[in-house]
This record gives sequence, structure tokens and C-alpha cells, in this order.
Amino acid sequence: MRSSVSKMRTSARNPEGREGPLLLLLLVLALCCIESLCGPGGSPAGRRGSVIVQLRGEIGRPGVYFFENPPSLKDLLKAAGIGEIPISSPESQKIGLLSSGTRIFLRAEAGGVIFEQEKMSAFHRVTLGIPLSLNRESAYGLAAVPGIGPALARAIVIERKKKGGFADPEELREVPGIDRRLLKKIKPYLGR
Repeated sequence: MRSSVSKMRTSARNPEGREGPLLLLLLVLALCCIESLCGPGGSPAGRRGSVIVQLRGEIGRPGVYFFENPPSLKDLLKAAGIGEIPISSPESQKIGLLSSGTRIFLRAEAGGVIFEQEKMSAFHRVTLGIPLSLNRESAYGLAAVPGIGPALARAIVIERKKKGGFADPEELREVPGIDRRLLKKIKPYLGR
């Protein structure tokens, strides 16, 4: 009996047994903070006015960069810690202000650097809270939206072709398989 009492006293004084609940509390607090900063679906959509641009390629700091206003290519390179770079292709020189969801790929060539501009993948745009264009996104891209699988995405594209485009996301209710509940879930991920 005496040994079990001394073990109880030791464990009561030992804080190691209290780490689990403390870690759980910290995790819950962290999730609450993340949710308050994010929009629907846990995306940073709450960051109104932010322009999100991805930079990839042969650089030291590829990544996703946030700007308050649409950046120029020069602004993006500066944010990535890259100085002045000679631009070697005429197409690269035509890159104007960058919109949210743009991906710039940088490739070194003899005599300079080539920049290729394209859209981020639909998965990346959905993850970052950048709405997908309901009237321009491919079926593959629409399938990145939570709640829309490949079959439903194809049905949306078929209905879009029949109608000549959607004037309002509410028209998605005409697509077989989209009810009021699903429409409410997917609407935050879609734009025109």
C-alpha cells in the first residue's frame, strides 16, 4: 500500500502527465486563430485585397507571394530577393501587372532569363482562396473544388456549353446532382 501511495505522489508532482492536455489546448487555440484569419474552407480568402502570385523555376526562393496591389514582374522578383535580371525574350517583356492566381516560371537561357506566365493550378487557387472562373475553368479544374468530383465537374461543363455560360452561380441548381446544400458549399470557391 505504501508503495502505491508514494507512486501517486510522484506522478502528481511530475508535470509530464499534464503535457497531453496542454498540447491539445494549444492545438485548439492555433486552429481557432487560423480559422479567424481564413475564409470559408480554411483558405486565406479573408485577406481582402491581397494579390497572390506564385514564382517557380531556377531561383533561390520559389514560392507564393502576397501583395496588396497587382505587382509588376519587377515587384515579384524584388519580393523573392532577386535583383535586376536581363529579360531575354520579347514575350517576357510584355508581362504587365500580375493578377491573383498567376504563376511565373523563370528559366535561365544564354544571354538572359525567360519568364513564362500561366495560371496556377486549380488546386492551388482553391487552396489559396482564389475563386475559380465558373465560365472558363476546365472540368479538371472544377473537380478541385471540395464537393465537386470529376463526374459533376463534367456535368457543369456540359450545362455551361448548353447555356452559353452561367450568368449567376445560382444557375448551377439546374445541373443534376447540385442541390441547395451543395451549392452553398461550393459557391465560395467560384467566381465568374
